[in-house]
Amino acid sequence: MTKELIADLLKTEAYSSAETSANQTLNESWTTALKDPLWYLIIKEDLELLIYQTDISTPRLKWLRKQLFHTVQESLKYNRIPLAEEHESFKFDSEREPINTLIIHHTEGRPQVDLDELNTQGFLLQYTQDFLKGRPILGQSITDKPVGSGHYRNERQVFYAYHWIIKPNGEAVRLLEDKNIGWHAGNWEVNKRSIGVTLAGNFDNTPPPENQIEGLTKLIRDEYAFINPQKILGHYEINSRKTCPGITFTNSWREKVIGKQ
Repeated sequence: MTKELIADLLKTEAYSSAETSANQTLNESWTTALKDPLWYLIIKEDLELLIYQTDISTPRLKWLRKQLFHTVQESLKYNRIPLAEEHESFKFDSEREPINTLIIHHTEGRPQVDLDELNTQGFLLQYTQDFLKGRPILGQSITDKPVGSGHYRNERQVFYAYHWIIKPNGEAVRLLEDKNIGWHAGNWEVNKRSIGVTLAGNFDNTPPPENQIEGLTKLIRDEYAFINPQKILGHYEINSRKTCPGITFTNSWREKVIGKQ
């Protein structure tokens, strides 16, 4: 149904009352679907069109993508999406191995990213996408089951991909416990034995501010001094399709972090 609603909205004139009405109807439909444990199957076509398609070029589709992301974010934030209960959560962390690697990322967006936004990114781009595919994860069937991570923060189930985020002022905020496997590297073998740390911001063209670099350096020194500096890597060194944590990492600030360990 929502596929037809999107088609109807795209036929309306931008900024018109018809567009406003169609957009309201679409958002109400998404909100209703999100109350179902299998919501991701109900709006599968919308997710594939607006969230998982990487080459969205038209402004209105980009706008709709933001609308869907925000609707999911609000529903997740206020516990309106039925998630897998703790007793039935998948034991994804059962394959956790001794930590010997640390992967550095950047969020690729604005430095002021909030934790709800980051949680929604992990929820949609890591967990929901895998549940939507329906393939077994670690031999566990996820077919027709509500999304779950088995990870908890402040008594709420969370879907962060990373263990830590470093804010522009250098503050390090823990997102996952070290015992949790973060879904951050795009490589399960690496995920099983690594810590994921992300810097808030996009550093493809400019390096992070000094406070942020110092915050990262301090975190590694205080929490992960046991990791061999040669195993402190940028995400792009694990996944060649990525530039994460920014192309400035190698030629500008890598030694500032690793050289101080």
